[in-house]
Amino acid sequence: MIPVLPMVFFWLLSDIRGGVQSEILCAPNITLEPSLGILERGNATIKCWSPLNLFMNFSLERHDISHDITIATQIARGMAAFHITNVSRERGGLYSCYYYNNLFRSNHSEQVKLMIIDPTLGKPNISFSSMDQITLGSNFTICCQSPHEDVEFYFQNANTQVTHQTMANNFIVSKAEPRHGGNYQCSYHRPLEPFISSEPSSSLLLLLTDLSLSRPNIFQRPSDSIALGGRVQIQCQPKDGATSFYFYKAGGSKAEGPMPFPSGELSISNVSLEHKGNFSCIYGRKPFLVSKLSTSLELLVSGIVSYLVCP
Repeated sequence: MIPVLPMVFFWLLSDIRGGVQSEILCAPNITLEPSLGILERGNATIKCWSPLNLFMNFSLERHDISHDITIATQIARGMAAFHITNVSRERGGLYSCYYYNNLFRSNHSEQVKLMIIDPTLGKPNISFSSMDQITLGSNFTICCQSPHEDVEFYFQNANTQVTHQTMANNFIVSKAEPRHGGNYQCSYHRPLEPFISSEPSSSLLLLLTDLSLSRPNIFQRPSDSIALGGRVQIQCQPKDGATSFYFYKAGGSKAEGPMPFPSGELSISNVSLEHKGNFSCIYGRKPFLVSKLSTSLELLVSGIVSYLVCP
């Protein structure tokens, strides 16, 4: 019987020595920081990871319409970081990387897009299409409002670093999964300037409701109306263990939420009329997975000024 394994190995080795890209060499992973654009004269970093923990040559390429341009090459073990400094508008474009040595060369990585920010375009606004809590398995939509028409939009989740490009000003997700939770931002660009973008929007936190988690209790200490200048503690108490807490405030002169806290206690000193309103809370055990909203607690603030007397 002819030994099959040595023959296969000899074929792979001859394929590599012949300078042909071998299917056993995985393409590297590539990341871009910052990923939603950079101001002119700013700095960007593109990292290229090889699955082989060996010293290799890494090359970074920019893909122009007519041909590819090698931007830089360096020797590194496992990962190479390419720093692009003092960025100009001409440096915007699509980039990819690969690794190689004298015997073989990998396939190209996926492409990342380096966007140059033009502050004159105006910053977009990002929001959810509904104010209701978003539960696991449900559908949700994130909207991006631009001051300009006929633009393309980018949506990015900082948790996964995945960017979605679309002509529509909304990002729709069907059957939300834990990976969809996180902080979202959006930006836009004009079609005739594909590598010139707006500033990113402010960050929008998506917390997904896990219906298996029980609703927490919320209460305040002291429980009476709080005088101006006084102190109050609002506590969120889950029925089981928790690793994170968020408080919401509605009503009064300022609505807030969600406000993250490492413990289940929100302490307010020097209470003012801005603090009055309705508070509620949620808690989580895993990142971006939270309980149902607690009942609402109304914080009453009286017009009597409270003075703290030091002994």
